[in-house]
Amino acid sequence: MSFENAGSGTIPPGRFVGPVLAFDANPPVRIARVAVHPSTNFPGFTEAYVSVRENALWINTTGLTVTPATTLFLTLDLDA
Repeated sequence: MSFENAGSGTIPPGRFVGPVLAFDANPPVRIARVAVHPSTNFPGFTEAYVSVRENALWINTTGLTVTPATTLFLTLDLDA
């Protein structure tokens, strides 16, 4: 995920602010684990900001600071 078009600043606090990525497939995608890839340069972002609900990733960016150079890379482990 890239924040090239987001400008700079702190994302306002809230219950949830950020994208939800849903994976539709047959058979359904089951996400077992999410890890922040070492190439990420998103200060303060940890796995605690990601929730897995069925086939979707909820990426909460509330309260974090971004610049146009901010990037987020996640590694997903899937259940077979």
